[in-house]
Parts: sequence; C-alpha cells; structure tokens
Amino acid sequence: MTLSNATMTTETNPPRGWALVILGVGLAVGFLMYGLEEARWLQAWDFGVGQGVLMAGLAFALAGARGRWQFSSVFALVLGAINALLIVTAMLRYGQPDPYGRDVLTLSMYIESLLFSLIALTFFQAWQSGRKTAATPNGDTEGWHGITYARLFGHFWETILVVLVSLCFLGLFWSVLWLFALLFHEVGVEALEILIAEPLFEWPASCGAFALSIFFTRQHERIIAALRSIVFALFAILTPVFLVLAVSFVVVLISGGLARMEGLVSASATLIVLAGFGILFVNAVVRDGASEDEQPTVVRVSALLLLPCLLLFCGFAAYAIGLRIGQYGLTPERIFVAVATALLTLASLAYLASLLARESWMVYCRRINIALILVLAAATVALMSPLADPYRLSAESQYKRLASGGADPAKFEYGFLKFELGNAGQDVLARMAEDSGIADPAVVAERLAALALVDDEWEWRSANRAENQTQQVQAILADRQRVQRVPADLDVPADIGPDWIHYQAKQCGDAGCILTSLDLTDQPGPEFLFATRTDDGTLTLHLLERKSAENGWNATWLAVNSEAGAFWSALQNGDLQAITPAHRDLKIGDEVLRLRPTPSGS
Repeated sequence: MTLSNATMTTETNPPRGWALVILGVGLAVGFLMYGLEEARWLQAWDFGVGQGVLMAGLAFALAGARGRWQFSSVFALVLGAINALLIVTAMLRYGQPDPYGRDVLTLSMYIESLLFSLIALTFFQAWQSGRKTAATPNGDTEGWHGITYARLFGHFWETILVVLVSLCFLGLFWSVLWLFALLFHEVGVEALEILIAEPLFEWPASCGAFALSIFFTRQHERIIAALRSIVFALFAILTPVFLVLAVSFVVVLISGGLARMEGLVSASATLIVLAGFGILFVNAVVRDGASEDEQPTVVRVSALLLLPCLLLFCGFAAYAIGLRIGQYGLTPERIFVAVATALLTLASLAYLASLLARESWMVYCRRINIALILVLAAATVALMSPLADPYRLSAESQYKRLASGGADPAKFEYGFLKFELGNAGQDVLARMAEDSGIADPAVVAERLAALALVDDEWEWRSANRAENQTQQVQAILADRQRVQRVPADLDVPADIGPDWIHYQAKQCGDAGCILTSLDLTDQPGPEFLFATRTDDGTLTLHLLERKSAENGWNATWLAVNSEAGAFWSALQNGDLQAITPAHRDLKIGDEVLRLRPTPSGS
C-alpha cells in the first residue's frame, strides 16, 4: 500500500466499537436540526446555526480517530462555530428583502461553507494522520507536522468519495422506507407512512443513517482507495478528449477574430466551468506523486499541452467577465465568477510556469496545489465576511455607475438594488435619493417614487417590461422607414403604443407595416388600424382604440379572410370605410369586418 493509500489505515480510522458513538453523534445532530426547525428562528439563525451543526457533526464523523477523539471533537466544534458565525452574520447583513435575492445568498453560503469545511478538514486529517518528519517515496520531505501533499491529496479525495457513497446509501435508505410505506398503505396500514413524514423522525433518521454510512465506508479503506484510482483513471482518459476539443475551440475562436470574441461575453461562466474541468483532468495525471504506475504517454503529453489551453480559456473568461462588469457593474453572480476566474487563472499560470522544471513539472504542480487550496479557503472566508461581502460590493458598484453617469437614470435597474441586494441595496437607494451624482435628480426621484409603490420584484419587472414594450412600439410606429402612414401626413398621437402589438411591431421590416386611421366611434379623436405582413404573405390587423384620455389604448385583433395582396393594396390606397349606422362594421376593399355584435332585435 502506498503512502497515499495509507491515509485511511486502521491507525487513523475509529475502531468498530465506535459505531454506536458515531450513531449517537448523528442522532444528536438530527435532533438539534429538528429543534432548530421547530424553534422558528429568523432564517439567518436557523440556516447559519443549522449549517454549523451539520458541518461539526460531519467533521467529527470523518475525522474521528483511535485515541484522538479529543482533537477531532475540538476541531469539529471550532469548524461548526466558524461556519455558523460567518453565515449568521452574512445573512443578518443582508436583511429580509425579496426571496429571490435571499435564495442566491443561501446557495452561495452553502457552497462556500462546504468548500471551506472540506479544505479545513483535509488539512486537519493530514496533520492528524502523520505528525512525524519522514521522507516520502518521491523524495519530498514531509512538511509541518507531517502535512504532505500525498496526505492532503489522499484525504481530500477520500472525504469526497466517502460522502458521495454515504449520500447514495442515504437515498437507498429512504427509498426502502417509502416503498414499504406504500406497501403497508395498500393493505390499510398507514403508521409507517405517517412516521417517516414526521420531522421528528426524518431528521434523526437521516443524520443517523448518514453518520453510520460514513463510519462503515471509512472502514473499507482499500475499496475507497481502489475507487479513487478508478475515478482518476477515467479522468485521465478524458484528458486527450478535452485537449482536442479545447484546441478546436481556440482555433475556431481565433479564426473568427473579434466578431467571435463578442459572443463570449455571455459565456464566461461556461468557460470557467470548462477550465475547472481542465484543472481536474490535469490533476488526474499529476495525482499524489506516491504512485509508481506510469501514465500512458498520450495522457502525459495531453496534460502538458492542455496547460496553455487552460490559460487561454481563463484569459477569454477574464475578458468576458471584465467586459460585463465594465458595462453593467458588479453583481453577486459576477463577483463569484470573477473570483473563480482569478483563482483558475492563477492556477493556470502557475502550472504553465512549472513546465520550466521540465521532467519535474509534476512535483511543482503538487506544491502549487497546496498554495492554491489555501488561497481558495481564504477567498471563501472573505466572501462570507464583511471584508468582501458580494452584496455590499455590488451595491457600491451600481451606485458609482449611476452617480458617475455610466448608466442612464431612466433605464437604471433600481429594482435590483431593492429586491436582490438586501440591506446594502436599500442603503444605496437612500443615498441616491440624497445624492445622485451627475445623474438627473428629477429622473432618479421619479424612478425611486415608482419603486416605492411596488412590494415585490415580479411586480416591478412586470411594470418595467410593459413600459419598455410601450416605448419600443411608440418608437417603431414613429419610424416612417418601417411603418407606412396612410395618408402620408397622418398625425399619430405621441402616447400610442400598447404592448399588445409589441411582437407584431417588432416584425416591421422589409415587408413593411401600415398605420392608418378612421372614425369608428363617438369617442373624441380617430381610431387607428395597424397592419403587418410577413415575407410569406401572412397578414395581421389590429384596431387601436383609446380607452380614455388618461388610460392609454386598447388593441383588438381582427381576422382577415381576403387575399393578402388585394387587402394590402386596399389599405395602402385608403380604401376603407365605417359602415353606418352604429359603426358596427368596417369595410376594407371588398371585405367587411364585424367589429361589434349587432344588438338583439336589430
């Protein structure tokens, strides 16, 4: 057994007699989670403390070792307290605005908590499994208290695989319970179905089963080591495939010049995910340095050639996210992508520099990984702390965009600040009301007043969408190059533009549109007909009627049965008239359109 595989020996794993201890910890965590759920605390305390409890229990189950349970207990408690403190304070800073923004915050906190906990647990396990200075098989000297790359690598992937296996077991556990509950239900016994639906059973049962699964999975260290070898062998196979696709993409992109580069602006997240996979595949070749098995030449060469491609991917991603931030400022999502881009770019640069060592490039990659994982841990803590709070940074960035003239105050997304950035966004909106910089204060005040009238993001976006569509329709109807007026000097009201014809108005192009008027009702002012024709000759006709002087316009679709060419010519020639009395019908060319139902008895 190599050193990397020895990270899970019986010297560090708990003895079988600990099964009851681990089960007790799992049950205790389950009852604590149930108590938090029933306490109905604020979400900040509920989620933050709950995540701390879960991470503490998980850390103890994964790090418990023979004769060293005191160290594992202290570490688990400290790790849980750090997670709880960071998450609770972050969510309290955010406040209680729109649920959508809170959902994004909760997801980001969960991911950051898992990353930080995984890294901290990996270093603790490496420290715990070997604190004596010795030489490793590849010639490296063990670091501080036995924390070597081989141990870090082994424990990192051991933890991931053990958790994944345990999650599969937990899914199987609940599948069995529910299948038997359905079976008992068929014979009239609903006790099991009622029991497993109770939170008082659900939490302890889930946490207890998960803890036991972790315990027994850790006992089979050789199987986990073999599973890790299989996973990395499969990753290594994908390295040449990834290289071919990456090179093909770079060639296609470069051959298209700047025109294709513009298409990358919205693809930064995709590029970063692919770069992350590339880093993973390279590490599948690098591995822990303890294995004596040589990788196939094609795999090793593919990993070498992949390094400059990864740097190009990160460069494209940095260009894309940088352009987005420059145009539209920071948002929490862009900050997360930017941080991931920076970390992967740093990794790609360091890996590429390692090639200067020639045959020893893998050794340097392993050393680089230790530094990178520490930087990642620091980044996750910073994002959860006030130091680099994404919501505060985003709110400040958006304020600077508006105050410096970088954004049109009439089109600025005020709702994003109110509904998605929490207390930080609310504070910036209050500052805008007092100081809008060089932005027109009257426009800002008008938009803030409109924002104050809505209570949720959906209402705000719906109102903005309707307003934007009306403005777009008005601009199209005013464009004489796109819309033919009959007669040519037809006077069109400035406020015309209902969003009901938004889609049809956008179709006005080479085929053209026609706008004409006639008097159909006793309402003051004329009514308008708006006709569109597609390239295949399909006609649409809308009657535009004013509701009232203050309430805008109605659009009514009218069915047309005439031949398209003849009907279009009739409109262009003004061959239309209202049929009296009562203006119930409209005649265009040879076709009569029924506008209003005939009263009974007429």
